[in-house]
Amino acid sequence: MADETTFALVHGAELGAWVWDRTLRHLRRPAIAIDLPGRDAGPAERRALHLADAEAAVADALDAASSVVLVAHSFAGVLVPGVARRLGDRLRGVVHVAAAVPVTGTSWLASLPLPQRAVLRVLYAARPAGLRSPAGQLRRSLCHDLDEAATATVLERSCVEPPGYLTDPVTTAPPPVPTHYVRLSDDRAHPPAEQDRSSGRAGAATIHELATGHLPMLGQPEALARLLERIVDDLEGDRADDPTSPHAV
Repeated sequence: MADETTFALVHGAELGAWVWDRTLRHLRRPAIAIDLPGRDAGPAERRALHLADAEAAVADALDAASSVVLVAHSFAGVLVPGVARRLGDRLRGVVHVAAAVPVTGTSWLASLPLPQRAVLRVLYAARPAGLRSPAGQLRRSLCHDLDEAATATVLERSCVEPPGYLTDPVTTAPPPVPTHYVRLSDDRAHPPAEQDRSSGRAGAATIHELATGHLPMLGQPEALARLLERIVDDLEGDRADDPTSPHAV
């Protein structure tokens, strides 16, 4: 019998593993929500962190998992190629949740519209230890469709993001595994038109849509969990039918 697939849940910028708490309650398969380095770091440490550190932390957290589906939210789309390289054939598929996928050779920052990109470059130059979005911006971009409890959690627990994660170039192309993209139709942080460009760069063969804002894991956790489980059901069905697969039943 094939080993059970594990969900690797990777959060977006200024968030943490806590953002997946509501969704974890609805998943029937094993799942690991991973905190990227720098969540509680001081300025000096944040300045020293780079994309490779985040990629290594995700792979290390999955050391015991033999079959992985990587679920990358928002900024975490930039981690997918590097994590895939580290996991090798243990990676069975990728699900991007409104993820930012830049052109290979560029950074997360380069995936943003030009005005945002210009402003952030100036701010990162002035604050090399990183930035935390103002509460009003978080409410408008992340929390407009969330209940008060979830909104309060986001405002309380959001954190400064290490700039290296957002400015280091992604040097490896998307991995050649089944790739899905969850398009969020009410997303104000990464609008649908930008998501469409990201899904194309990711090579996503299947697009799913949820009528939510940028944080469906908080706003519609059960719907997101059901979708993730359905995606893996399909992947495992395909795997069982392929006798050449190292994970075939």
